Amino acid sequence: MKRSKIEEGAMRLAAKLKKLDVDGLDISEYNKFYLKKHQAHLDYNLKINGLILENALQQNSSITTICDYGAGTGLLGFLAQESWGCNVVYTDIYPSACKDLPVIAAALDLKLFKVVEGDIETLNQLKLNQIEALVSRDVIEHIYDLKSFFNSGYALNPDMIQVHN
Repeated sequence: MKRSKIEEGAMRLAAKLKKLDVDGLDISEYNKFYLKKHQAHLDYNLKINGLILENALQQNSSITTICDYGAGTGLLGFLAQESWGCNVVYTDIYPSACKDLPVIAAALDLKLFKVVEGDIETLNQLKLNQIEALVSRDVIEHIYDLKSFFNSGYALNPDMIQVHN
């Protein structure tokens, strides 16, 4: 059985994450906690992130730039990079996440395309028209005005806003 690009990327990323010395990274204790949690449940986390990326690719199979919205430790975007080498705009409202992302990426031998500290309004102001898909995990419960979020996100690119149950 032939593996998909995402499955192959997940295998490569898993190998890197298994070797990662989280305590040796110069990152916040918060992100150390989450990286260790990701390591402890690596197969599950990569599977869920893979499903999210597969869904995005079903909408547009030629994605070259995505936004990992609420990136946190960057695992979702790192999987996209490792799977098909796309550019990833990592965005998070927390300064510590944005500061830690370059350190984590370097430890995983991945290059960052762009890190944005802010929310959907910040992305709109930057007019990052090259974003072809916005992906996210464990973030929607922190968005308190979904109508406003989806309305402002629409300005990025109307074709990329799709909600799947």
